[in-house]
Amino acid sequence: MNCKYTFFYVVGGNDIYYEQLQTSIKSLQRINSPFKIKILDIGKKLKSENNIEVVYSDVDIKDKHVFWQYKYNICQTLDTDHGIYLDCDTVVCYDVLENLFNKIGTSFGAIPHFFVQNFENYLNIFNTEKTKEYCKQYNLSNKDVFNSAGVFLFSNNKVCKNILKETFDLHNLVYVDESIYQEGLYDETFLSTVLKNYHYTKLNGSSNHCSANMMPIQLNNNILVGKNPFDDNYEPIFVLHGSSKRQKEAQDFSGNLKEKIIEFWN
Repeated sequence: MNCKYTFFYVVGGNDIYYEQLQTSIKSLQRINSPFKIKILDIGKKLKSENNIEVVYSDVDIKDKHVFWQYKYNICQTLDTDHGIYLDCDTVVCYDVLENLFNKIGTSFGAIPHFFVQNFENYLNIFNTEKTKEYCKQYNLSNKDVFNSAGVFLFSNNKVCKNILKETFDLHNLVYVDESIYQEGLYDETFLSTVLKNYHYTKLNGSSNHCSANMMPIQLNNNILVGKNPFDDNYEPIFVLHGSSKRQKEAQDFSGNLKEKIIEFWN
């Protein structure tokens, strides 16, 4: 089987995260092209099978910011044409990969955060001496884009792998003297910092929708479409991303829209 895509995950901790991972993997049945799955299993509970490759880390990962960091390590091992990173608490809704990669080309595809739109918003939320010092050190202006990192897309080329490596390495530069998590200094911050120095593709919020009414979402001819609040157009949703309560109950919604969202989570 000649696979074009690899889906990457990182999992660990309580059983709920492994359950969410299985739900996400099940949703990949909606992808029509051949694909592989590669999982970094921090808890060492899973084994490789069929098209799923499970790898373990030699590093004892206990801190959550280090857990997030290692997605950028495993994604560098991409050996198919394209890679897609997904957090465990996601489900794929529609196979729009060909369309997304046509937009991205050979660049990196990231989705701006739905409520932390830029570093001005970021500093309003994470207003500490360390975050202000960080933004000053890396010349981050108020209007620089702040990207989410629960979903991103990339291709098998030097530029994309450099972005992944630089994001991983930036974490080590920031946490060189301490291991305790500093509020606001985490992988989305580092990815956004690195991407500032590259040409990359800002994707519509439908590629990583929070599965709540904080982001616009609607049914269009029975197709679930969404966007970021600041996007111009609705597009078919690639990924729904949310907590267990948003997944199982779709508590923000009613009627046919609620039923459709719950359908995708099951």
